[in-house]
Amino acid sequence: MRKTIFILLFPFLLSAQDQIQKALEFQNNVRSYFELKPYSIDPDLEEIAYKKAVWLSEKKNIVHRNDQYGELIYVLDKDYLNNNMNCYLDASVGWVVEFDPDIKTKTLNQIICHDCSSIGFGYYEDQDKVYVVAIYDKMF
Repeated sequence: MRKTIFILLFPFLLSAQDQIQKALEFQNNVRSYFELKPYSIDPDLEEIAYKKAVWLSEKKNIVHRNDQYGELIYVLDKDYLNNNMNCYLDASVGWVVEFDPDIKTKTLNQIICHDCSSIGFGYYEDQDKVYVVAIYDKMF
């Protein structure tokens, strides 16, 4: 029975890794435009990002970290979620599109951080919302 359960869960795990890879590729494509080195995935940052996504779900309030790490947060109502959606990629694109120098949004600045080299993505969903968090090794 355990083998059957593992086999059923394995495609989901691959799918999440594929989704993260596409989000990483998107952010690295943006970085290449600015001639910056590509990000690599850091498992420690992934754990921090996951814990932050869970915490956001519990608090029901967007509060940014106040430490050495850079952070981007994406929250999506489940009403807009569909089965084919890559929430990691949707968040990454949204952070770039959201950038507006007139209102000083800093999402693009974090993605093109010159001193940053690694990233971790975290994902959590509750009954109503999906939370995607990107944690960077440094604040821009």
